[in-house]
Amino acid sequence: MSQYPPVQPNEFPEPVDPRQQFQGQQLQPYSAPAPFAHHSAPGPMHQPPYMQPVFIMPPPLKDSAVAYLLAILLGQFGAHNFYLGRPGSAVGQIVLWFGSWATLWLGIGFVGLLAFFIWWIVDLCTIPGVIRAINDQRMREYNARNGHFQQPGYRPY
Repeated sequence: MSQYPPVQPNEFPEPVDPRQQFQGQQLQPYSAPAPFAHHSAPGPMHQPPYMQPVFIMPPPLKDSAVAYLLAILLGQFGAHNFYLGRPGSAVGQIVLWFGSWATLWLGIGFVGLLAFFIWWIVDLCTIPGVIRAINDQRMREYNARNGHFQQPGYRPY
């Protein structure tokens, strides 16, 4: 014995031909679906117009090759530090470089030049980490500004 009652042949509505179902109605242009409403609001419901997506360019990222070229060719002027957004360090290198050359005839300029070259070598070793930190910060700001959220530690490069 079946637990479901028998189905009568006339219980279901007649199938409708889809071509005839909407005949005579005017087609509406496409628009984005309306958000789901938890309550019934009085008056006609309307949908907001569909908006084209806007492409926002990501910020330009710093390049380690440019930083190394600036450090090697114009390191005594702190050009790589200006490029990396560290003007205080760049001005310090310029002052140390020219101050050391100005006091070289007194014999104390050698200490300044030695300090400059140690600073320059440390800068050459820390360029990749500084660039990674700058680019990560720029991408975090870009993603926060544009509503993109990524996992911590994600690096697109």
